[in-house]
Amino acid sequence: MKERKHWLSSEVKHLRIEKKMSRTTLAICSGVSKGTISYFENGKGDITICNLERLLEALGYEIDIHKLPPECS
Repeated sequence: MKERKHWLSSEVKHLRIEKKMSRTTLAICSGVSKGTISYFENGKGDITICNLERLLEALGYEIDIHKLPPECS
């Protein structure tokens, strides 16, 4: 689980940098505080699905949730 969390926070950071967006700009565009973004990107804390959705939408992405096949659970 920790590896997934690290992957997700790294991926969000990568997307933000790829878009040449500062944490401040992302905070303004998403409505998620700069501190929360920093905390999450640096792997120091969790993020709610709601805030993750806001960040991804501000970066031009959306969450698409699929049920995993039984062999992946």
